[in-house]
Amino acid sequence: MDADTQTVAVSDEGLGESLYGWLPVAVSAELERGKAIPIRVHGREVVLWRGESGQPHALNAYCAHLGHHLGYLGRVCGEDVRCFYHGWTWSPEGTNTDVPYDRRVYKGRRISRWAAADGGGLIYLWYPGNGDKSKQVRSAPEFDTAGVDCVDHSDLATDPRLVIEQFVDPMTLGYFVGDQPLTSTVMSVTESTVVIQHTFGARPPVAVEIHDSATVVVRDARWNLLVGVCPIAAGNTRVWSTVTVTTPSLGADTGQLRRDIEAALDRALDVAARMAYVQHPQGVGAEIIETYRRWVARPRETAE
Repeated sequence: MDADTQTVAVSDEGLGESLYGWLPVAVSAELERGKAIPIRVHGREVVLWRGESGQPHALNAYCAHLGHHLGYLGRVCGEDVRCFYHGWTWSPEGTNTDVPYDRRVYKGRRISRWAAADGGGLIYLWYPGNGDKSKQVRSAPEFDTAGVDCVDHSDLATDPRLVIEQFVDPMTLGYFVGDQPLTSTVMSVTESTVVIQHTFGARPPVAVEIHDSATVVVRDARWNLLVGVCPIAAGNTRVWSTVTVTTPSLGADTGQLRRDIEAALDRALDVAARMAYVQHPQGVGAEIIETYRRWVARPRETAE
């Protein structure tokens, strides 16, 4: 065997519940006031609804009376959600607020709550993972929604981290800018955000921001791309994306530029869907990827 020949570890080890923090779960514009829908997060069934105030709310899906899924035919009453089966009604905090055929409410019955927030055209839920149970929910990330008129989504049979790593990897960004990367630098690392800068020749650098492990914002001189990733169940990932052309005056037709970015995104997602997890990547971008992996693998905050 040659000295440079080695066996590369390729497996699913370390995957599974790999993203924590604020996870995107739905498109804001599609959840109207007074509407309740079923969703899944990390294999957990959840009911998501928008109260009459406009605030999104979420609970574990099953009614604490007889176990009906509140997301199917559930009714929104003010800020509460009412079960279709027998009409038991639950507050955003998961407490019983009404039983139509009884004069009392059942204070001992509760449903676990999920913190919910709008941001960047998406609805986010706080999923703390297995972090420090003494800490509280952080503020949800805020994104500029100016110019966002459409949110696309794709479902992939892959681990969500492999989608995020497409944007951590400088070679993938070459799909978007049509050039080979020169340098990649981790600019900052905080509890909730990692910022990476990629340079490509004489063109302006491209910034990649990873927010709470599950949302990537790519900032080019002419456009912004937001990619939100949610683990639906083991090996199944839903990806939302928006493209905003920020400086159409730099030359390219706005519509064509948007289509070019969307085509590059399709290519990146197609690559992610065909990947296996390599434990120790090497070569261009490996150090940046390892930095991201160490950051996302650490224990994260929780409110429960």
